[in-house]
Amino acid sequence: MSTQLLTGPAAPSKEAPFDYRPAIVVGLVILVIAFGSLAVWSAVAPLARGAVAGGMVVVDTNRKEIQHLEGGIIAEILVRDGDRVAPGDVLVRLDPTNPASTRNVLQVQYLAALALQARLIAERRGADAIAFAPELLDEANPFARDLMANQKELFLARRNALEGQTDILERRIAQLHEQIRGLEAQIQGNQEQVDILTDEIGNLRWLLERGHTSRTRILALERERAERQGDVGQFTAEISRLQVAIGETELQLLQIDRDFQREVTAELERVQAELFDLHQRLTAADDVLFRRTVTAPEHGIIVNSQAHTIGGVVQPGATLMQLVPIYDELIVQARVDPADIDLVALGAEAEVRFSGLAMRNLPIILGEVIHVAADVTEDRQGMLYFEARVRVSEEQRGQLGDVVLLPGMPAEIVIKAGERTLVDYLIRPLEDAMFHGFRED
Repeated sequence: MSTQLLTGPAAPSKEAPFDYRPAIVVGLVILVIAFGSLAVWSAVAPLARGAVAGGMVVVDTNRKEIQHLEGGIIAEILVRDGDRVAPGDVLVRLDPTNPASTRNVLQVQYLAALALQARLIAERRGADAIAFAPELLDEANPFARDLMANQKELFLARRNALEGQTDILERRIAQLHEQIRGLEAQIQGNQEQVDILTDEIGNLRWLLERGHTSRTRILALERERAERQGDVGQFTAEISRLQVAIGETELQLLQIDRDFQREVTAELERVQAELFDLHQRLTAADDVLFRRTVTAPEHGIIVNSQAHTIGGVVQPGATLMQLVPIYDELIVQARVDPADIDLVALGAEAEVRFSGLAMRNLPIILGEVIHVAADVTEDRQGMLYFEARVRVSEEQRGQLGDVVLLPGMPAEIVIKAGERTLVDYLIRPLEDAMFHGFRED
């Protein structure tokens, strides 16, 4: 008989508990590594330090005063406050009537002096015609043509008068020479007669010695020979007198030419001095006339315009308006908190962001500290600050593209002052607190 084993219901089996220790260990290791890395990073990794300051855009130069030296009457106003202008743009035109009249009078005097100078130069050189200056050869100027015609007539008249005087003296010299030649012929004829008479007297003396002639005849021939010899002497003296007259006449010729040249030279020197003076005055008059048009000296914006009325009078040296340059060297003027002034130094690099511009994609540009005030400044609200000026280079300014920066635009500036670690940032307040906490009141 088999034995049947009776068994009851099976007892539930006990499961082994989950071991959290590896996970905890791993987590602790991760935390240690993380905090250790953070601690190492905070102690080693450099963080930039600097002074944060607010500021605004200024220009390297002050506003330009648009003035007029001579003043005048306003004829046209082409700009008003707020207009942007470029170099050479016309701002105001003044009435040119008065300076134009002055300039025309001087021009007439200058052309007249040029024509006179050309005639005098031709006379001094003994030229056959006048070589006029190019300024007088403008066919469109009837006044210049009249001036040249008048000087040509005067040139011919003076030359004819001079030639008339010299011709008279030259003819007189020719007549004197002709008289001398006549006297020389008479001297020669008389000398020949003297020679003949001398021979005849010699023959008669031979006959007288032999009693073939009378002494009376010889005396008559001697008397005639003496008369002939007297005539020769008289003619010779006359020739001498005529030669002296020729010399005097030739001196008169030279004196006439010398006096004429002296007169021409003196007049030419006077005219050339007058021309120089007229040229200077004419240049000044041209400058005054040119300045009737007031133009912009550079790129900028018109402000504080004082020219409002057509026909209004502008006093000499008066300011017509002001021009705020927009393309001068870009300078940002920063207000540095006195607590941060020790972080600011000349030559330090600065980051500049123009907070007044609506566009958010504008880059932060770099600049250089070029000025730090030596003393603190107090504004109207009683806030103290040190003024610092940051210059932005053309290369950095080019990153703004077509954006125009106007004086007065706000900016945010971070002036870099080296580097320090996160630990320095955390420990420095504690050190300051301990420094002040362990001091007795």
